Amino acid sequence: MNFLNQRFSYFIALFVPSAIPVLTLPLLFPQNTNEIYSTIFIVWFSLLFFSTYASHKIYINSEILDLKNKFLFKQSQEQLANYKGLEIQLKNEISKTQVMKSELQLHNHLLEQKVKERIFDFKQMNDRLENHQANLAFAHETAGIHSWVWNIEKRTFEISDSKSGAEFKQLNLKHNSVDEYVHPDDIVNYKTILKQHIKGQTERFEAIYRVKRDGQWCWIQDIGKVVSKNINNKPLRMVGIQRDIQKEKTDQEKLKLAANVLAQVAEGVFILDNNLCYLEVNPYFEKLLDYKQHNIVGNHLFDITINNNSRTQQMYNVITQSLIQKGEFESELQIDFTSGKKLALWVHINAIYDEKNKF
Repeated sequence: MNFLNQRFSYFIALFVPSAIPVLTLPLLFPQNTNEIYSTIFIVWFSLLFFSTYASHKIYINSEILDLKNKFLFKQSQEQLANYKGLEIQLKNEISKTQVMKSELQLHNHLLEQKVKERIFDFKQMNDRLENHQANLAFAHETAGIHSWVWNIEKRTFEISDSKSGAEFKQLNLKHNSVDEYVHPDDIVNYKTILKQHIKGQTERFEAIYRVKRDGQWCWIQDIGKVVSKNINNKPLRMVGIQRDIQKEKTDQEKLKLAANVLAQVAEGVFILDNNLCYLEVNPYFEKLLDYKQHNIVGNHLFDITINNNSRTQQMYNVITQSLIQKGEFESELQIDFTSGKKLALWVHINAIYDEKNKF
């Protein structure tokens, strides 16, 4: 019966032929057929048919549910396998993450160490730079040097204050001509040298001229160079330094005046070093002794005299001792020179001492 329930077509093939006689008998032999018996058979066959049909439907539904359950079980097995695979991957990822975290911590530690080292190096470099800047500023102030920047494109000129190298005062060349700052006698030479450098004819600009400061003309040495050009090779910016040489110029003028006085004085004047050797003599001294300067300079004081007797040697010793002990000698002497001249001279020699009281 269960087999027939599972195969309902088989049940129909058996049930219908067996039921036909029972169903047709009352129709064929109505008088000889018991109605109750026929009715019971019909009801029984009907119940059997519907119960078998219902059983078959239940079986079909159970088969479908079984297939669904098997499919769901298979899916659950696959998902479980996937979950296990994902769990393994997750563990691997967690392991990798831990390794990466450890490496990252190590790299962070090394980076912090490097940063500390770099900060220390930068601090030392900054300290050295500040020291160099201070030394440079002091050197510039001591030497009277001013650094400057000329923006040719914007026509502005900035020059540092020698007392504070970090402070610049700006001159706007748009409204002020350079003629107002450079001495009229020096302006032509200044512009010529500057144009030569700007045109690339000289490696650097270097000139000595006078500028007006605090209402007075002062001599300066100016050195600069073009450091920036555009794509057309046109200068855009120059940098340089200015050095105050007013004292040098004044000293040079004094030396020229002293040299002129020495050359014009009508007395024989000579200069000796600390070994009593001639350093310089004036023209009148050359004329007086009948010597040329190159025959005198470098010789000892007594090398150009004749000193072949004890009296002369004694006189030279007196001169030397007087210079050593008193720093001067003054007396009238009768001297025979190797040039052949014999002269009676009033000789006055003064020693000049340095800051350590040595001559």
